Amino acid sequence: MKLFGRSDEKSAQQTSEAGPTETTRRERRPGEAKGRPTPTRRQAEAERRRRLQLSPKERKKQAREAERRARMEAYEARDRTPEKELLRDVVDSRWSLAEFVLPILLLNLAASIMWPNHTNPIAYVMYGYILLSIIDGVLCWRRYRTLLRERMPRLTDISGLGLRFYLFNRVISLRPMRNPKPRVRRGEKI
Repeated sequence: MKLFGRSDEKSAQQTSEAGPTETTRRERRPGEAKGRPTPTRRQAEAERRRRLQLSPKERKKQAREAERRARMEAYEARDRTPEKELLRDVVDSRWSLAEFVLPILLLNLAASIMWPNHTNPIAYVMYGYILLSIIDGVLCWRRYRTLLRERMPRLTDISGLGLRFYLFNRVISLRPMRNPKPRVRRGEKI
């Protein structure tokens, strides 16, 4: 029997190519109840709409997630260069004073609020710690530069300003908050 120009042979071939059909649904006898009430038209339409369209809240959530995923992929692609990987390993393999600059600054702020009469000595401590952190960052940069010259001589002509900012940003971040995550442990040889 033909239906819209199809012959029985073609439909038989298509069903045989499709493979075995699922028999997960139990066959019912005529007149037998299906075990659940028939949904009303309103319920059925609402169910179809819900499956087809996401709510505005769900759409925003999915858009945010897709944007976050794309942003993280862009960051990873940017940070995948060998010189940045070496820089991250150099920073992550050592303890640094600059890593604790933000907690120390918060403590200094709290101390200056609690003891307003001692604001000047507290400020000097803060400035001294910042100066020591800068010196620590410079020493870290020098160590990185020597390692870069040893391991990747073709990359030594890099201007370094962008890498210096990258190093400084990495150094002042607390270790658990660094992104990408550290690959080496502290004290580990690079």
